[in-house]
Amino acid sequence: MALADSLKNLEPWKIWAAVGGLIVIVVLAYWYFSYTPMQEQIMALDQKIEKLDTKIRAGQAAKKEYEKFSEEIRSLEAKLDQTIAILPQESAVERIVKQVESLALQSNLEVNLFDPGNRNKKGIYGVQPIALKMSGFYNDLCSFAEKVAQEDRIINLTDITLKQKGGGNRGFSLDVKMTAEIFWFIPRAQLEQP
Repeated sequence: MALADSLKNLEPWKIWAAVGGLIVIVVLAYWYFSYTPMQEQIMALDQKIEKLDTKIRAGQAAKKEYEKFSEEIRSLEAKLDQTIAILPQESAVERIVKQVESLALQSNLEVNLFDPGNRNKKGIYGVQPIALKMSGFYNDLCSFAEKVAQEDRIINLTDITLKQKGGGNRGFSLDVKMTAEIFWFIPRAQLEQP
């Protein structure tokens, strides 16, 4: 009771000053012990959220890239399937070699040399070269080249040399020397074998 009596004897401005001081102390204590640590926690969580958002954006970009690469892989696999369709298996090369000779004969060319060379493997495909020496007229040679171009399989005619041989009622006869190259597909399983 002595405290209550002493408060009654105080002047009102002193009471208000004491209450104001007490309020200031409570606010400062709240600020120091509660608000400031919460703000620090909020800032730390905001930084954590920003880092996670960055990871999410990176993941979303990676997903888009993955989808893009997946589409590109599907496209390349489709192209590979198309290429495999025009590249025979090695077992079909002998038939195509005979087909090249048959095309030369069908084109009225006289085949003087038909020499299939050694097969070479070059990555996922192989090459069968055929050395050819033929005689005939220019139109016959063009007919042969056109028939080779119309084949479903890839056959290149390279190292072509022409020599004029003699004339006749159809024009000048030619001696032709060239290499025909037949390509074939090497399956992945065979590539992995030593």
